Amino acid sequence: MAAAAARAALDAGQALRGIAHATTALDLLDTTPTGPAAPAAAARRALLLETRSLLKHRAGQDGLDDLREAVRTLPDTPTDTPTAPDTPTDAPAVAVRARLLATLASRLWVLTHHHEALGHAETALHLARRAGDPGVQALALATLAAHASHTGNPDQARAHCDTAARLAAEAGDDDTAALVAVVACVTHKADGRYEDAATAARHGLDAARRAGLAGSRGAVLAAVLADALTHLGHHDQARTAADDALALDPPPLYRAVLLTCLGTLALTADDTGAATEAAAHAERLLTPHYTGREFLLPLHDLQLRTALATGDHTRAAHLLRTALADPHLADHPALAWPLAHTGLLTAQTLHPDPAAAGLTTTLTALVEHLPAPGPLQQAHRASCRALLSTEAAAQHAAVTAWRTLAHPHPLAEALLRAADAALATGERTAAEEFLREADTLATALPAPALTRHTARLAARHRLTTTAPEGAQGLGLTPRETDVLRLVAQGHSNRAIGEALFISAKTAGVHASNILAKLAVTSRTEAAALAHHRRLFD
Repeated sequence: MAAAAARAALDAGQALRGIAHATTALDLLDTTPTGPAAPAAAARRALLLETRSLLKHRAGQDGLDDLREAVRTLPDTPTDTPTAPDTPTDAPAVAVRARLLATLASRLWVLTHHHEALGHAETALHLARRAGDPGVQALALATLAAHASHTGNPDQARAHCDTAARLAAEAGDDDTAALVAVVACVTHKADGRYEDAATAARHGLDAARRAGLAGSRGAVLAAVLADALTHLGHHDQARTAADDALALDPPPLYRAVLLTCLGTLALTADDTGAATEAAAHAERLLTPHYTGREFLLPLHDLQLRTALATGDHTRAAHLLRTALADPHLADHPALAWPLAHTGLLTAQTLHPDPAAAGLTTTLTALVEHLPAPGPLQQAHRASCRALLSTEAAAQHAAVTAWRTLAHPHPLAEALLRAADAALATGERTAAEEFLREADTLATALPAPALTRHTARLAARHRLTTTAPEGAQGLGLTPRETDVLRLVAQGHSNRAIGEALFISAKTAGVHASNILAKLAVTSRTEAAALAHHRRLFD
């Protein structure tokens, strides 16, 4: 009875209540069974330990102790070797051991024991195939998909996810299906495909709701959805997704993840009080020794950014030093890159404060050695290098990377740095174009802090962030107005692309749209109209 109650609590997202039920069930078991019933008793104990470990993890604990004990409870079998043929077997012990190893692999991956996780996942997949258990095969493949994504092989990751989703559906394993959906979303994000990540998260969340898992795995999918929408600039939708999931009272770990998302949104909206409160609440929900960096690193980044935003430079320096001291930081490049970027902003803000001594040097070394296997991580690397350089080429690379990914907030930040670099070399026209686009993006998000930064920079150098008065009423976007200015100056698509950090092809598309909107048939006519109306005088 207590065992069934523990499993029901797991599915309902009631982690602490479930831990109590699982502990009661374990206490009632005979710890020294003998005779023919001993193997079945050992399997029951191992599966209860697995359930309690899952509950502990969702309560913000590592839960590895129970999982490792569960694996020890069932001895190795001859079929553990991956070289044995993948022929079906009806041995119950093989099926249970496969499940335990798959669960252990999944947990180890989250807790950064990647090498050990990979080995257990491969063994679990082999055993699950022998046992004919599609649900466990799906769970093992989810870890292998995470590994493929982590090592820069998104095609293999997606193939593993597709197979795992099919197997989980075949097994009727809704919880594993939801986990596979999370891994698929993370794979899309690592590849810079946030629209795909949002779509996959929505589908996974709908399935989790239908299966009654909205308050457990569904909360993770809601957090993934909120993160994807945030990157795409859909902040209201992101906030709604996170708020709705929190209203279901998910377990502590998942509440912490959702609060981190909401804190990030609050900081973008310039609500530093709400951001600080969300970060503090998230930290309280996790036990002091929890090591799941998949969840901790975004929280550390939020804490560092809130310390900067509130002017608490002493805390910012302490947080940054603590993050950089993590020996496993480089094992999570997708999460370490945003932290490195925030770290560089912190070091520059603190300079020449003695508290910042050595931070820039450490961060520079991290930027040069941290892997960047996908386009998103490469965009973060470009932004970090732009912060470390005053060269226009470095700013150009960052703007181009974020423009390709269509991520408005980091693109606006990159445009502001490009404007600074252009002003440093006396290129006022280019700087004004960058500021105008940055202001348009910041206003649309909205991102008040970026809007203020744009206004201050424009005022300091007597530039404008609005379209020229004569261009109003022509139906041109701010970017098309920038392109028309350069067309009027006689620039080619290639030259326009270089000036605006876009491709020549994109410049040509903008030029074609301009001709259509101005009802002219050639660039010469468009230039003549611009001069006639004194658009850029």
